[in-house]
Amino acid sequence: MPSEEGSKVRIMDQYEVEATAQFVREKHFQKVCLQFPDHLLSDAPKVVDELERQTEAEYYVLGDTAYAPCCVDVVAAQHVAADAVVHFGHACWSPTRGLPVYYVFEKKQFIHRESLARMLKQNTNKTHLVVLFESYYRHIYAELFEFLKCQLKDKDLVAVRLRSSSSDDVDNTGESDAQNTKYCIGHLKFELPCSVPSEQLHFVWLGNPSSPSFLRASLSLYPFVLDCYDDSTDTYITADDNVSNIFKRRLALIARARNCRVFGIVVNAIATVSILDAIERCETLLNNFEMEWYLLNVGKPTPTKLANFPEIEVFIFIGCPEGAFLDSKDYMKPVLTLAELELALDSSLYFTDVGPIHDFQVALSRPLVSKQQDLDDDGESCDNITNALSKLNSDRDLITYDITSSNSATFLKSRSWKGVEEEPGENNEPHASKEGRYGIPSGYSHEGSLQLDRPI
Repeated sequence: MPSEEGSKVRIMDQYEVEATAQFVREKHFQKVCLQFPDHLLSDAPKVVDELERQTEAEYYVLGDTAYAPCCVDVVAAQHVAADAVVHFGHACWSPTRGLPVYYVFEKKQFIHRESLARMLKQNTNKTHLVVLFESYYRHIYAELFEFLKCQLKDKDLVAVRLRSSSSDDVDNTGESDAQNTKYCIGHLKFELPCSVPSEQLHFVWLGNPSSPSFLRASLSLYPFVLDCYDDSTDTYITADDNVSNIFKRRLALIARARNCRVFGIVVNAIATVSILDAIERCETLLNNFEMEWYLLNVGKPTPTKLANFPEIEVFIFIGCPEGAFLDSKDYMKPVLTLAELELALDSSLYFTDVGPIHDFQVALSRPLVSKQQDLDDDGESCDNITNALSKLNSDRDLITYDITSSNSATFLKSRSWKGVEEEPGENNEPHASKEGRYGIPSGYSHEGSLQLDRPI
């Protein structure tokens, strides 16, 4: 087969060109954005050529997305008044608003099927087995599931279903009815019978153990543990203390946040469904506990960007569940999720009380944490998170130091430029454009010639 023809077949199959073209034709879309991650961007011209042959729509390629490549960049698509977005590659499945989205996933072959079955026999003696996997195995899952059923006849394999869109059963991890507990993690959904003891459930992940999807699944299933099989290296990795260590690090950040009063709410994906509800919940929480807060939209959060706000003591990240943990040592201040903010404000809560700590969609379904009054040893009322620093002197008298107004908050308020905002009474009429200066710093055009006293 000629190489050019082989390349065309690969493009048609890997990017599901015919199915994508059918989606565009059936919906009568005129403008469609094609969103590619960086490692697939080189194939974009060929995909566009094939789609233009099969449809009459106008196509725009999106690369270098404003947030994360797993998130649908609805904002960029709206800039060109697109009718829909086709998202290629791995997706976090955060429900979006504003535009229809069609997902096309990468495809990888699963090579070591017999080795997987053998290792599953060796590493589990439990009765029920749940096999989860990366999105690039979606196209071979049905075949692999039947193979494992034949090889593991002494196990009950729990059937996993594939989501067809981000609005299909939005994340309801841990929701229970009379007979089953429902799970919805990324592109997968399944139900576990309530009659099966938890100690008889074994979970396995097929894919890269260092991927954000694996971490997300591990946290969503906690306190269950999740083993991992990496087909690329034919390696079976038993669950270790990785998730426990993550929780320990998060607890340390939460403990630091309990002593802080100035918070920054970092919004990461403004086109996500319920993002405004999450922001409002965060603001209400901070107001209830009399904290000072600021709302920030910096695109992709980086240590450099957040370092521009040294007055803020804690950042609250609201965005993609697969990018929720910004716990790099490069960040100068703690970066928490919405659920972790609730843990910081109410010390009586624990991780199991708030569910998956990485997904703000789940946090919105819980009752709002309110400020409670506790009794101290003398029977007097004191706050869990106090507005004052108190200590006893040698005479056992209570001395109170008011720290309601911190230096950092005062400095942030005193900044002369606080962003683009309208103030009452300001003249907001548009100004006519005028020519600016041009040239180089050593001599702009309006400065004339530079006279030097001595040669350089």
